[in-house]
Amino acid sequence: MENTFKGNMFLENESDGHYFINFMLLKTFKNNAESVLEQINRSINGMNAQDKEQKKIIEKRQWVIKEINKFLENRNK
Repeated sequence: MENTFKGNMFLENESDGHYFINFMLLKTFKNNAESVLEQINRSINGMNAQDKEQKKIIEKRQWVIKEINKFLENRNK
């Protein structure tokens, strides 16, 4: 099944070998990247990193923040 998706322009291979849908290619995201980043940052505030389930959510959101920051850096070059 993996081979079916490799040619998709929205599919990106992450450094860990897993693929993700690169939503940052969407025009809607490009126009609102800073706002999305702020909302994700706010959503982490108040979460409990000691709670096993919330910790997973925090880690994923931190990953998304890292990806958005990379996008913003590249966009400003």
